[in-house]
Amino acid sequence: MRRVGLLYVLVMLMVLPLAAQQEQNRAGIRYAAVAGMPATLQPANLSVVDGRLYFHGVGGMYSAAIGAGSAANPDIDVDLLRTDAHIVYMVRHPKTGRLWFTKLDRKGRSQLYECDSADKNPKAVHFANWKQPVEHPTFSSSGELIVFSSAEKGETRKRDLWYTQWGNGGWSAPRSLGKSISTEGDECNPVMVGDYLVFSSNRRTSQSDSLQVYRMYATRLVSSRSVFGDTVVPFPIGRSPVVALDVPFEGMSGGGEVAVDDQQGIVFWLAKNATEPNGAVVNSWQGGLEMICVRGRVELASSRVPVVGAHVSVCDIGHSTGVMAETETDSLGNYYMYVKPGAVYNIKVDGRNCVSLEQRLEANRRNGEVMIENRSLDFTLQSYDLGRRYTYRFDRRDSNLFDAPYSVALREKGEKVLEELLRFLEDNPYLYMNICVESEVDSDDYATLRTDARLDAIRKYVESHLRDGRVENHIRYKKGVDSGEDATTNNAVVIWFEDENRGH
Repeated sequence: MRRVGLLYVLVMLMVLPLAAQQEQNRAGIRYAAVAGMPATLQPANLSVVDGRLYFHGVGGMYSAAIGAGSAANPDIDVDLLRTDAHIVYMVRHPKTGRLWFTKLDRKGRSQLYECDSADKNPKAVHFANWKQPVEHPTFSSSGELIVFSSAEKGETRKRDLWYTQWGNGGWSAPRSLGKSISTEGDECNPVMVGDYLVFSSNRRTSQSDSLQVYRMYATRLVSSRSVFGDTVVPFPIGRSPVVALDVPFEGMSGGGEVAVDDQQGIVFWLAKNATEPNGAVVNSWQGGLEMICVRGRVELASSRVPVVGAHVSVCDIGHSTGVMAETETDSLGNYYMYVKPGAVYNIKVDGRNCVSLEQRLEANRRNGEVMIENRSLDFTLQSYDLGRRYTYRFDRRDSNLFDAPYSVALREKGEKVLEELLRFLEDNPYLYMNICVESEVDSDDYATLRTDARLDAIRKYVESHLRDGRVENHIRYKKGVDSGEDATTNNAVVIWFEDENRGH
């Protein structure tokens, strides 16, 4: 379809400011607003047809070419204007290829039509025993099922979701999708995504809800259940669990929307415009909606206190693409993030003043009844207190870093202690680590030589196991009584950490 000429585009750009395309990251999903979209365009009724993104905005139907993971620079679509200047939403039948669209009649009610792409004489589509408006129709992949939203006679603000099936040369009388989908709230903007149905609703999630907040929901349209062992039978349409989609796919006032480009694997959705209180932007993300949502809590091993602001990142083990997704824990130490199914991931958690922790996750889908499957993964981090001096006595076998009270050779347990401390420093490179080897009280020359040898053994071991060159100058080696301990403990290795920016 052709787009409007350059003169019209220049006029629109002079009147309406453009929204900036800035990448955002929420719940591990990197996404950005569609570039070149005027901030006051008020987009609605998203759809993807023939590799282009379509929506209705100020002045009519707009379209934008999809490529490089998003769409950009939407313009008024001239061909749709020639087909019918009052079109507000359009889709294409997946089998016949015919264009289906809705437009408002003189009473402001949405009516459904179909035509060939080059046909300028569309015909109205009628369902058996149905005289109500038809809004936002969406097809199943077979083209034999249509889901749409409509208000019953006499209703003006409350819509429900309905479906009709093709058979015997016509469309059946529409039926409600059932009480689990069509609630006392307003259900609208349905979109079929594979076997799933995504829609917007302001339903109550608790008794205190006021039916004002819209969220996006997903459900499998045709469910299957095992009955009597291996026997699997299809359940009626609309019987699968209905699950809310979390941010960033949240709804907005008036109802949210999604549109999916199955060929390129791109999801588009409406979100609030930060610069225009009554406006909206179209965000895009390269990925599918069938995902696994990894949820969990990060806490300290010593106290079970939640780690706030811990950095959680995901890498695909099978591909060297670096960090694929990342997020941070909230005030309760909780996090969640989306990953694509069918891969093996390495999830790493970094908390301030904590040793980082990594865990492997095989993200295989286990429940086909839900579009987004939850997977629980908690982390317990080891931490060292910046206000504490860790003392390892030579005369105590349980804490000595060396083989014996007078030995200068590190024992295996001592090496492990140093590795853990070194890793803690590397995970927190803003800290400084002090290592002080102290002599016995009233030490002689031999004891002084032993102290030097012990300090040298520690230094060599640390330097040979250093993985991060950034912290090489953050390790201070000392001997004597520099640790500040009193004389009764001056027969030990004392190690402590300092954050000089915070005065510790």
